[in-house]
Amino acid sequence: MSASLLLAAPLDPDRFGRWLESLPVTIFRVKGFVRFAGNTAPCVVHCVGERRSIGTAPNHVVVSGALLVLIGHDVQNAELIQGLEACAAA
Repeated sequence: MSASLLLAAPLDPDRFGRWLESLPVTIFRVKGFVRFAGNTAPCVVHCVGERRSIGTAPNHVVVSGALLVLIGHDVQNAELIQGLEACAAA
């Protein structure tokens, strides 16, 4: 099962990091792009199990907030979206 999450607002990097850490063990993989508040370039996010990497996205990537795909089982879209929305920068 998978979920696609989209958020238009830039993210607070600390909140986003805490959100990634709080994902349930039923989420096996996270992949996509995010833009952190104050940064002009988006980042690429790749998480598998407990391994996480966040780096500079390729130049052609355009994202204003977040575009993520999460893969796992028993994926709860509403809870994931609510958690990601709480990562929006103030």
